[in-house]
Amino acid sequence: MLTLPRFSMAKLALANAALTLPSAYVVVYGASEEPFVVPDFVDFSVCVLAGGMLVLLWIAWAVAGVASARAPSQIALGVVLGAWAALCVFYLSFGVTGYFDDLAQFEHLRTSAPR
Repeated sequence: MLTLPRFSMAKLALANAALTLPSAYVVVYGASEEPFVVPDFVDFSVCVLAGGMLVLLWIAWAVAGVASARAPSQIALGVVLGAWAALCVFYLSFGVTGYFDDLAQFEHLRTSAPR
């Protein structure tokens, strides 16, 4: 049977804050650079690579939070922090998919334009 390590709620809250700052940067960067018309390595690395890595870290954080909940007060705090993690994953995932959607849309418009 797989046993997950248990973390204190203080460590989980600190990890939540540490993940929030780069997540906010990635979301704001992606929103300010849209629409993505041509492939650019900086945009790709921030929106797709960093955004995708942050999504994975948020999911790992949520699994650790569920495994660490012990008392009812910790469960309540875990629900609040888990809702924040779900919100961050939601917006980060739009940055990852939005990058490719924008490129595909502009590539379609470029190739289907009359010559």
